[in-house]
Amino acid sequence: MMFLPRLIFLVTLLIFPGFSNEEEEEKLYLYEGELERKDYNPVQDLLVSPIGNKISRETDSEDTEDGDKKKSIVTPQILTDQEKKNRVVEFYAPWCPHCQDFRYHYIDFARNCSSLAKTYGMDVDFHAVSCTAHKKVCKKEKINRYPTIRLYPAGSANYTEVKFFEIHCFTALRAFGLELDYEEDDSKSNKETTTIQNNHVAIMKTNKNNLRKQGRRISQQESSRTNGVISKYRRDGRTKSQISNDAFLSFDFAMRQSVYTEEGPLKNSTKLVFVEWIGLLKQALPPFWKIHNALDSIASNIENVITDEDALIEIMDRDGPSHQLNWNGCTNDDSHGYTCGLWELFHILTVSVVEWNVAAVTPRSVIPVEQVANLLSSYISEFFACEVCRRHFLSNFDACSQDRCHRLGNSDWSEKEWKQLPLWLWEEHNDVNIRLKREKKEREQGGGNVRLTSEETWDAKWPSRYDCPSCWNSDGTWDDEIIYKYLRLKYWPMDDAKNTQYAKEIQQAAHLTQSRFDDDYGDEGELEEEGIDEEMDFRILVGIPALGLITLVVATIRKQIQLDRTGRHKKMDL
Repeated sequence: MMFLPRLIFLVTLLIFPGFSNEEEEEKLYLYEGELERKDYNPVQDLLVSPIGNKISRETDSEDTEDGDKKKSIVTPQILTDQEKKNRVVEFYAPWCPHCQDFRYHYIDFARNCSSLAKTYGMDVDFHAVSCTAHKKVCKKEKINRYPTIRLYPAGSANYTEVKFFEIHCFTALRAFGLELDYEEDDSKSNKETTTIQNNHVAIMKTNKNNLRKQGRRISQQESSRTNGVISKYRRDGRTKSQISNDAFLSFDFAMRQSVYTEEGPLKNSTKLVFVEWIGLLKQALPPFWKIHNALDSIASNIENVITDEDALIEIMDRDGPSHQLNWNGCTNDDSHGYTCGLWELFHILTVSVVEWNVAAVTPRSVIPVEQVANLLSSYISEFFACEVCRRHFLSNFDACSQDRCHRLGNSDWSEKEWKQLPLWLWEEHNDVNIRLKREKKEREQGGGNVRLTSEETWDAKWPSRYDCPSCWNSDGTWDDEIIYKYLRLKYWPMDDAKNTQYAKEIQQAAHLTQSRFDDDYGDEGELEEEGIDEEMDFRILVGIPALGLITLVVATIRKQIQLDRTGRHKKMDL
C-alpha cells in the first residue's frame, strides 16, 4: 500500500520538476515572494539567484592537507568594504517566529529611517540575508542568533551590532558618522523661529499703529512694552548653535566640577546615577550632536571614569567643547551661564526623548517618560550642589507638582503622553523663574512678604507673549500643543520637515489670535495685559467716586419728593 503513493510522488516530480522546488523556495525568504515588491521596499532580500545579487569576487579559499582547494564562500558585496553606501543588514531565518514578527517592524523602520536620513543629507540602504538560503555566508559571519542586526558604514566591512528589539534610527545614524556643524547651519536652522518672531513683531506694531489712528494717547509704559519686543527676544531668540553650545558647556562644567566632590571613587549611589545618566544622554540626545564624542568616550571607559577623576577630565579635555567658547546664548545674566545651560540640556533631553520614542521600532525600545523624570531628579539630587535650588526642585518633585505623578505615570504609551515630559519640565522651569524673580524683589526691598505684580509674573515666564502670543490665553493658561511645538522648534537642533510644519502652524495660530482680538476689541483696539493706560486709570479713579456721589444726591432728592407727597415727615416732626 505504501508503494503506490511513492510512485505517484515520483511521477509528479518527473512531470512537474519545479513544483516541489518552488514550494521550498518560498520558505527561503521573508522579504520576497509573498507580497508585491513595493510592499517590502526599501528592504532588499539577498537572493540566491544571480538576478539582483551583487557578489564580491574576492573570495576566500584555503589549501587542504592533500593540496586541494576548499570551496570558497562567496561573500555578498553588501558585507564588504566594496559597498559604498551606509547599510543596515538583518540576518534572519524564515522559520524563526521572532523574525516573522519583526519583518513588518523592520520594513517600517527602514522607511522611516530612510526618510529621516535623507533629511540630514545621508543615504542608507536596508538589506536582509536569509540564513536558510545563505547558510555558508551566515556561518562565515558567525551569525548564531536570529534576527541579528548589523550597521555597516559606507566603504567599510566593519560593523556595529545591535539587538533587534533595540534598533533605532538615531543609533544607526550615529554609527554611520552623522555629525552636523551648527555654526555653519545657523542661517537655515533658525529660519522658522525668526519668521515667527518677525510675524509677531508685525502684529504688535500693527496694534500700536491702530491706537494712534484711534487718536488715543499711548502711555510710556505701553510704548516701551511694544518697542521692547525685539529686546525681549534675547530670551528666546538665540540661535540653535548658541543653545547647543551653552548646553554642551554646562555638561562639560558639570563633569569637571560636580561629579567628584569628594576624594576617592564615586560612592555606590552616586556611581549608579552617573552611569544611568550618561546612558540616557547617549541614547536619547540628537544623534548628530558633537556631545556624543564625549558621551561615547565616557561610556566606553566607564569603569575608569567612576573610580578616577583624572580619567574623566582627560576625556573632557579631548572630546569636550572648545575652551575658547563661552556661554553666549544665556544673555540675561552671564553669571548664571552654568545653570542656564543646564536647563537647556534638560530641555533638549526631554524633547529628544519624545523624538526617540516616536521613531522607536518596537515597544521595548521606548524610553518611559516617568523613568526619565525620576533619573533627572536623581541627577539633581546627586550632582547639583546649589542647596536651596536643589531642595526646592526635589520638594516639588516629591510633591508631584504640576500633576507630574498623573501626567507621567500613565500606562498609555502614546505620543500625547510622551509630550507631557517636556511640558512638565517647562512648567517647572517657569515656576523656578517666578520664584527667583520674587526672591530678587525681596532682596531689593529688604525682605518681607513680597508679591509680584501681574506684569512682573508675565515677565518671568517664557516664551513671552511677544515671542509666542498664540501660546498663551488671556487668563494666563496656555495651549499645550502650541507650547510643545514651540519647544521643539527651540530644542530639536535640526529643522526637519516637522519643524517646518510646526512653524507654519504656530504662525497660523498667531493670526487666529489676532483675529479673535479684532473681533473682541475692534480693528482699532489693542489687547494689553493691564488693559488700561494712564489716562484711563485717571478717568476711573475720578469717575467712580463722582458716580457714587451723583447717585447719592439723586436718591436724596427722590426721597425728599416722596416725603413731601405723603406728609409723613410732618407726623415725625410732632
